[in-house]
Amino acid sequence: MNISQNIRLNSEGSLPSASPYVHFFPFADGGVLFLQGTNRVWTLNLSSAYIWCLLDGETSVEDMTATLAAKFSIDEVTSRRDVEDALNRFEREGLLGADRPQDSGDGIDPWKIDLTGPPLAEQGEWAVRRSFATPHQVFEFSCSDFRLVEAFAETMTHLSSCRGALPDTRLAVLPSDSLANAWDIYLDGRRYKAGVPENGVLPCLASVVFIRASEALNQSFLIHAAVLGNGNRVILFPADAGSGKTTLAAALAANGLKFFSDELAVLNVDTLRVSPLPLPMSIKPGSVEILARYYPGLAQRSVWLRLDGKHVRYLPPPLESLPLYGDLAPVGSIVFLRYEKGAQTRLLELGKFEALQRLVKTGSSNRECRAKDIEALLKMVEGILCHELVCSDLDTAISLLEEEIL
Repeated sequence: MNISQNIRLNSEGSLPSASPYVHFFPFADGGVLFLQGTNRVWTLNLSSAYIWCLLDGETSVEDMTATLAAKFSIDEVTSRRDVEDALNRFEREGLLGADRPQDSGDGIDPWKIDLTGPPLAEQGEWAVRRSFATPHQVFEFSCSDFRLVEAFAETMTHLSSCRGALPDTRLAVLPSDSLANAWDIYLDGRRYKAGVPENGVLPCLASVVFIRASEALNQSFLIHAAVLGNGNRVILFPADAGSGKTTLAAALAANGLKFFSDELAVLNVDTLRVSPLPLPMSIKPGSVEILARYYPGLAQRSVWLRLDGKHVRYLPPPLESLPLYGDLAPVGSIVFLRYEKGAQTRLLELGKFEALQRLVKTGSSNRECRAKDIEALLKMVEGILCHELVCSDLDTAISLLEEEIL
C-alpha cells in the first residue's frame, strides 16, 4: 500500500485511489473485487461498490460523502460513516494506492505433491498391474499384494479401464524397507510415502488420484461442491467439509440422480457447463447407518485411516448413476448445504448477493483465479435460483429437494 496515502486517508482533502491491480465487476446489489493472479476475491454491497467506483484519485472523501448522500437519499452523517467504513475496509485489505496488494495465502499448497524420495528399484514383473482413467488422466497401479490390489480395484471399479494406454500417473506399492507390516508408496518412479500402515494405504492412493485427476482439469474452475444431475441439468451443493455433502450425494445417487461428484464441480467457464468427476465417496462412521438402506453392504466394507486421522469406508457410486463419459450439463440450481444437529430441516431461498458471497467463500479451484472465472461465477449465479438447505434429517432434506428443486 502507498504509506503516505494510508496516513492521509481520513484527513481533510484526502484523495484515495483504487489499486490498478484490482478488477471490479458490478453484480446484482453490489459488486465484486478480484486481485488478478491470486484467489483473493471480495464482495461489496451496493454502497461499498458505489464508493469503490469513486476512487479515482481525484475525488475527496468530502465529495464522496456528498455524492453518496445524494445518490441514496441519506443524511450526511450516515453517508460519512459509510464512506469511512468502506475506505477503512479497503485500506485494511491493501486495496488502495498504486502498489500491488499482497496475496494473503499462507504458502501451503494442499494440492502439491512433494516427490523427493529415492527412486523405485527395478522390480521385474509385478504380481498385479491395473489401469483406470478419470477425465484427461490415465492411472497405472502396480502392487505385490493381492489383498491391497483387490481393495483398490473394488474402490475404483466404476472408473473406465484403459488397458494399453500410456499412463499419466504411475502408482506402486511395496512392502516397507524399514518397518514391519507397513508399505512404501511410489509415485511416478519416486517414493512418495514410506512406512504407511496397511489401513492407510488406500487413503494415500485415493488422495493422489484426487489431486492428479483435479490437476488434469486445470482449464476448468473447480468449486468445492457435490454435483448431482437431474434431467439435463445439474444441482450444485457447495459446502464446507463435514457438512454432509457426501452423505446427501450418496443418497440422491441411490434415488436415481446422476452422480457427477461428491467433492468438486468442474465448471467450464466458457460454456458454464459442468463435467463429471465421479471419484469414490469417503464415508465417515456417522453416515454408515444412515446410508445402509441404500447400500446394504456398506457396514461390512473395510475401514481405512485417512491422512487427516479420520476413519472412513470407500464407496464407489452406483454404476447406474454414472453420467456418460464426456457428458456436460448446465447448472440448474445451487443449494448451499449446512448441517445443524437438532435443527428443523428447511430450504430457504437466497438472494443473489448472499449466494455469491457464499460461493466465493466455498470455492476451491486448484489454480489461480482468472478474470473470466469470476465473470463465469457472476453469470451463473445471476441466471439461476439459489437456496440454503439447513439439514439435520436426511429423509426430510430429500423430500424438500424433491418438492422444490428436483
